[in-house]
Amino acid sequence: MKKFLEEVEKNNIGKIEREVFLSKYTTYKVGGLCSCVIYPKDVNKLVKLIKLIKKSNLMTKINNLKIQIKEMEEKQEEEKIM
Repeated sequence: MKKFLEEVEKNNIGKIEREVFLSKYTTYKVGGLCSCVIYPKDVNKLVKLIKLIKKSNLMTKINNLKIQIKEMEEKQEEEKIM
């Protein structure tokens, strides 16, 4: 996990909160301690974060992510072309 967070910081992905109780993010105020929560700065940083997660082989669960990764990656590629 340490190496992963170093990569997140190195790539300037966004704000990292450590040792967060997830209860503050749920309707019924239930949820345990999470090692970190990462807030990407923008869509491109979100795509980069997802790639880092995949690369790191961390066990992850991304809740309520309504943006399809493939569409974001395609948009990013289109922006590079322009």
